[in-house]
Amino acid sequence: LTFVASAPLLLPLPLPCWARAVVRALQVAACCLYIICRQEAKPFMLIDLSDLLQVNVYKLGAVYLQLTRLLRIEDHPSLSRPIDPSLYIHRFVEKLEVPQHQAKGAANTALRLIGQMKRDWMQTGRRPAGICGAALWMACHMHGLHKTKADVMAVVHVGWATLDKRVREFSANAAAGLTLREFEAAAAAAEEEQEALLAGLAKAQAQARLTSGPAAGYLQLQQQQQLAKRPRPQRAGADGEEAGDDDDSDA
Repeated sequence: LTFVASAPLLLPLPLPCWARAVVRALQVAACCLYIICRQEAKPFMLIDLSDLLQVNVYKLGAVYLQLTRLLRIEDHPSLSRPIDPSLYIHRFVEKLEVPQHQAKGAANTALRLIGQMKRDWMQTGRRPAGICGAALWMACHMHGLHKTKADVMAVVHVGWATLDKRVREFSANAAAGLTLREFEAAAAAAEEEQEALLAGLAKAQAQARLTSGPAAGYLQLQQQQQLAKRPRPQRAGADGEEAGDDDDSDA
């Protein structure tokens, strides 16, 4: 205890400068961790790290932007593409303390609600926290879980106005009038249709690569060889007999 009490005496004299350097180093370390989370698709947001460091999220966001520009990775695909809100659902369900026997069903419904929002273009240009909060709150009520908007707001770090606006936007769609069973069936059918479209697109792209890529010359050579092996039709002569090649007639 004596050593702990006397430890502050060992600090450098310009304490404010030293403290600012330590805080800045922690912020940079947090931003580096967030970059790795984005690259590895881990369900952690920048506001989670700001809560851990007890620093304003906008200030930490400014450090993050400066760091990405310094490292010249601001245009990296993992950082430039929009965040998929579905990454955070399972973590948010766990933080909401949903009963274990209902957690999987609520999470799956929330994921399908997010998929419906994507198909209705509700996600475009929106932050993932608001989309996750609305989907999570509606999923809890669809499964009979008594979770208030305040409970969801505390978990996803979003304001009342944003959460209420996203719920109202979804309620204006036709899917809002479906029961849980009807919604699950419609969402499953939409997912199967989307998978079929993606499979067809991948097949078409593979065929396009074969016909226009490096293998195109090999395929054309095979086609030419197959054409060369085919028997050529012989031309009929004037006297009704089949005429041979020019070289044979010269001989």
